[in-house]
Amino acid sequence: CPIMNAGRKFTYLWADGKKYKTPTKMSAPEYIYCLLEWVDRQISDERIIPPDDVPYRKDFEKLIKVIFKRLFRIFAHIYHRHYGEYHSLNVAQNLNNAFKRFILFVMEFELIGSEHLAPLQKLIDLATKKKEEEQKKKRSQSE
Repeated sequence: CPIMNAGRKFTYLWADGKKYKTPTKMSAPEYIYCLLEWVDRQISDERIIPPDDVPYRKDFEKLIKVIFKRLFRIFAHIYHRHYGEYHSLNVAQNLNNAFKRFILFVMEFELIGSEHLAPLQKLIDLATKKKEEEQKKKRSQSE
Protein backbone atom coordinates (compact mmCIF):
# COMPACT_ATOMS: atom_id res chain seq x y z
CA CYS A 1 0.00 0.00 0.00
CA PRO A 2 1.66 3.21 -1.12
CA ILE A 3 -0.25 5.32 1.42
CA MET A 4 -1.60 4.75 4.91
CA ASN A 5 -5.32 5.22 4.59
CA ALA A 6 -8.72 3.91 5.56
CA GLY A 7 -10.85 4.40 2.51
CA ARG A 8 -10.96 7.56 0.41
CA LYS A 9 -11.80 9.93 3.24
CA PHE A 10 -9.04 9.07 5.71
CA THR A 11 -5.34 9.36 4.97
CA TYR A 12 -2.93 9.16 7.88
CA LEU A 13 0.33 11.09 7.99
CA TRP A 14 3.10 10.22 10.42
CA ALA A 15 4.64 12.62 12.93
CA ASP A 16 6.46 11.72 16.12
CA GLY A 17 7.85 15.12 17.09
CA LYS A 18 11.43 13.87 16.79
CA LYS A 19 12.51 12.30 13.52
CA TYR A 20 9.26 13.33 11.78
CA LYS A 21 8.47 16.76 13.16
CA THR A 22 5.82 17.56 10.58
CA PRO A 23 3.09 15.18 9.34
CA THR A 24 4.70 13.04 6.64
CA LYS A 25 3.05 10.94 3.96
CA MET A 26 4.42 7.39 3.84
CA SER A 27 3.46 3.92 2.74
CA ALA A 28 1.30 1.83 5.04
CA PRO A 29 4.12 -0.57 5.96
CA GLU A 30 6.44 2.36 6.79
CA TYR A 31 3.71 4.08 8.80
CA ILE A 32 2.87 0.94 10.77
CA TYR A 33 6.55 0.25 11.45
CA CYS A 34 7.07 3.82 12.73
CA LEU A 35 3.89 3.60 14.79
CA LEU A 36 4.76 0.31 16.46
CA GLU A 37 8.31 1.49 17.19
CA TRP A 38 6.89 4.70 18.68
CA VAL A 39 4.35 2.81 20.80
CA ASP A 40 7.08 0.51 22.08
CA ARG A 41 9.15 3.52 23.13
CA GLN A 42 6.13 5.08 24.87
CA ILE A 43 5.13 2.02 26.88
CA SER A 44 8.76 1.23 27.77
CA ASP A 45 9.34 4.73 29.11
CA GLU A 46 8.99 4.67 32.90
CA ARG A 47 8.22 8.39 32.83
CA ILE A 48 4.99 7.51 30.98
CA ILE A 49 4.17 4.12 32.50
CA PRO A 50 5.94 4.13 35.84
CA PRO A 51 6.94 1.13 37.92
CA ASP A 52 4.81 0.05 40.88
CA ASP A 53 4.37 2.56 43.70
CA VAL A 54 5.28 5.52 41.49
CA PRO A 55 2.43 7.91 40.67
CA TYR A 56 1.36 8.42 37.08
CA ARG A 57 2.04 11.78 35.52
CA LYS A 58 -0.81 14.24 35.16
CA ASP A 59 -0.93 13.91 31.37
CA PHE A 60 -0.95 10.08 31.42
CA GLU A 61 -4.51 9.81 30.10
CA LYS A 62 -3.77 12.21 27.25
CA LEU A 63 -0.70 10.19 26.23
CA ILE A 64 -2.54 6.87 26.37
CA LYS A 65 -5.36 8.28 24.25
CA VAL A 66 -2.85 9.21 21.53
CA ILE A 67 -1.45 5.67 21.58
CA PHE A 68 -4.89 4.09 21.21
CA LYS A 69 -5.98 6.57 18.54
CA ARG A 70 -2.93 5.70 16.48
CA LEU A 71 -3.29 1.94 17.02
CA PHE A 72 -6.88 2.21 15.82
CA ARG A 73 -5.56 3.45 12.49
CA ILE A 74 -3.96 0.06 11.86
CA PHE A 75 -7.33 -1.65 12.27
CA ALA A 76 -8.97 0.97 10.04
CA HIS A 77 -6.40 0.42 7.32
CA ILE A 78 -6.62 -3.36 7.52
CA TYR A 79 -10.40 -3.40 7.34
CA HIS A 80 -10.54 -0.96 4.42
CA ARG A 81 -7.65 -2.34 2.37
CA HIS A 82 -6.97 -5.94 3.38
CA TYR A 83 -10.08 -7.55 4.86
CA GLY A 84 -10.59 -9.65 1.75
CA GLU A 85 -7.15 -11.20 2.21
CA TYR A 86 -7.92 -12.07 5.83
CA HIS A 87 -11.21 -13.59 4.72
CA SER A 88 -9.65 -15.64 1.93
CA LEU A 89 -7.06 -16.99 4.39
CA ASN A 90 -9.87 -17.96 6.79
CA VAL A 91 -8.46 -15.76 9.57
CA ALA A 92 -11.00 -12.93 9.44
CA GLN A 93 -12.59 -14.14 12.67
CA ASN A 94 -9.26 -13.67 14.47
CA LEU A 95 -9.09 -10.09 13.20
CA ASN A 96 -12.71 -9.49 14.18
CA ASN A 97 -12.16 -10.86 17.69
CA ALA A 98 -9.04 -8.74 18.22
CA PHE A 99 -10.85 -5.64 16.98
CA LYS A 100 -13.91 -6.28 19.11
CA ARG A 101 -11.80 -6.59 22.27
CA PHE A 102 -9.82 -3.49 21.31
CA ILE A 103 -12.88 -1.36 20.59
CA LEU A 104 -14.81 -2.47 23.68
CA PHE A 105 -11.81 -1.51 25.83
CA VAL A 106 -11.54 1.82 24.00
CA MET A 107 -15.22 2.54 24.53
CA GLU A 108 -15.22 1.46 28.19
CA PHE A 109 -12.50 4.00 29.01
CA GLU A 110 -13.41 6.60 26.35
CA LEU A 111 -9.95 6.49 24.82
CA ILE A 112 -10.74 7.61 21.27
CA GLY A 113 -13.04 10.43 20.18
CA SER A 114 -15.91 9.55 17.86
CA GLU A 115 -14.43 11.66 15.04
CA HIS A 116 -11.44 9.31 14.92
CA LEU A 117 -13.63 6.20 14.94
CA ALA A 118 -15.54 7.27 11.84
CA PRO A 119 -13.70 5.00 9.35
CA LEU A 120 -15.06 1.90 11.13
CA GLN A 121 -18.22 3.27 12.73
CA LYS A 122 -20.52 0.73 11.06
CA LEU A 123 -18.33 -2.13 12.25
CA ILE A 124 -18.16 -0.62 15.73
CA ASP A 125 -21.93 -0.35 15.83
CA LEU A 126 -22.21 -4.05 14.92
CA ALA A 127 -19.66 -5.10 17.55
CA THR A 128 -21.24 -3.06 20.31
CA LYS A 129 -24.79 -4.06 19.34
CA LYS A 130 -23.85 -7.73 19.71
CA LYS A 131 -22.25 -6.99 23.07
CA GLU A 132 -25.40 -5.18 24.25
CA GLU A 133 -27.56 -8.10 23.09
CA GLU A 134 -25.31 -10.58 24.95
CA GLN A 135 -25.56 -8.51 28.13
CA LYS A 136 -29.36 -8.31 27.86
CA LYS A 137 -29.55 -12.07 27.31
CA LYS A 138 -27.39 -12.76 30.40
CA ARG A 139 -29.52 -10.40 32.52
CA SER A 140 -32.76 -12.06 31.40
CA GLN A 141 -31.33 -15.54 32.11
CA SER A 142 -30.27 -14.55 35.62
CA GLU A 143 -33.69 -13.14 36.50
